[in-house]
Amino acid sequence: MNLVTLTRVKKHLGQDTHYDDRMLEEKRFEASAIVIDYLKLDTSDTGFDWVDAFGEPTAAVPGVVTAATLLVVGALYENRDGRGDSSSPAPLSQTVKDLLMRSRDPALA
Repeated sequence: MNLVTLTRVKKHLGQDTHYDDRMLEEKRFEASAIVIDYLKLDTSDTGFDWVDAFGEPTAAVPGVVTAATLLVVGALYENRDGRGDSSSPAPLSQTVKDLLMRSRDPALA
């Protein structure tokens, strides 16, 4: 299930070749899963219309969710070797949390 298209990911990252497409497909799926988990979305709900039958995003995905997902993709792509140091962006950065705050199902945990 993806909240952003590969085309949007490539544009966001400034990629204009197909060299990294396979990895970018994985990163957009992982980023979408992170955002869906953070928002505590029930994707099995029949009212969930952010993706089509093929798991691709629809026009129903809110802009703030798209923006947050692209930021998560960028962080995962930048730190794809897993060596995250203090200069590497965190996938679930404060900026991402701020973007998603109003869409998140509140919880204590």
